[in-house]
Amino acid sequence: GRRAAGDPRLGAELYAERFRLVTGVTTPVAEVLAQAESALAAKRAETAAYGRQAWPRIFPERPPPAEDVALIRTLFARLSEDRAADTGGFVAQYRRLIDELVDFVTERSLITLPLPLTLHTDRSPPYFVGQSVGGVYPAGPYAPEADTLFFLPAPPEDATAEQREAFFRDFNDHFNRMIAPHELIPGHYLQLKLAARHPRKVRALFADGVYVEGWGTFCERLLLDLGWGGPLDRLAHLKKQLENVARTIVDVRVHRDGMSRDEVLRLVREEALQDEQFAANMWIRAITSTPQLTTYFLGYQQVWSLYEDVRAARGDAFDLRSFLDGMMALGPVPVRHYRARMLEEGGR
Repeated sequence: GRRAAGDPRLGAELYAERFRLVTGVTTPVAEVLAQAESALAAKRAETAAYGRQAWPRIFPERPPPAEDVALIRTLFARLSEDRAADTGGFVAQYRRLIDELVDFVTERSLITLPLPLTLHTDRSPPYFVGQSVGGVYPAGPYAPEADTLFFLPAPPEDATAEQREAFFRDFNDHFNRMIAPHELIPGHYLQLKLAARHPRKVRALFADGVYVEGWGTFCERLLLDLGWGGPLDRLAHLKKQLENVARTIVDVRVHRDGMSRDEVLRLVREEALQDEQFAANMWIRAITSTPQLTTYFLGYQQVWSLYEDVRAARGDAFDLRSFLDGMMALGPVPVRHYRARMLEEGGR
């Protein structure tokens, strides 16, 4: 049969227009790329600094490598040692994490939980395997109390022992603990459940991706800051932050500059210090769902800066629960509307 001969890259002009329309970000693409490239270097330095601080608690009997990249790679390799042995154990771990998250959030009265919990957690159906399908599939606005499906990626049934091990090394215990607040509570499950209940149904039907992923990524950092996990879980978050920054660089450079698959793999592995599985996945997502990959970095910037600005503006009167509940009030709309609501309209 005939094979497609076209190029999936959009080119600079079409990419710039699509980027603006999908993300709502009017900053020129070249400036966004420069910000991301600067952020990647800064995040590597932050990871190395934290790694040196945490090293004695992780490897008390050996000195750290002198070179930062070697230090980071050693620590990231340590993350992967703690992992599930099979898919059943992997799913069971997430079900336990959900119970822990509910307790953690409830005990600290962090945010108003939408009760009852209508969350079904399982591995992705076999016909999904091989795609980027792990994640939250929320109830929609016309049946908001239906179950939210949380599907976990899993190695295919015919995977080799080596492929299975590689999968669980990446989706290790520390990654799972770090990412659960992003995907579930107070992240996407809570966020999208409340969006489905919002009276303006169109907001749930056409959720703003920058707000959605920005909120999830913000929740990773926030819960770690509040005591959810230890040094290895924090390192898993820093690794994910490196990946998120690299996602923006890759998305822009693939479509604007014609970056090749080999160049993507090199950048992701050597500069963002990620593993092969995530590097290969990034290439596929860049050519099939642009500019979705940019929403993690862009959204985190927007939500975290709003959080810091509201804290500064309210001073001693700042209340975390009020802020977090407030970030749900409008539904999944661009972050600028939350900024206007919280800062420019008298902090309602």
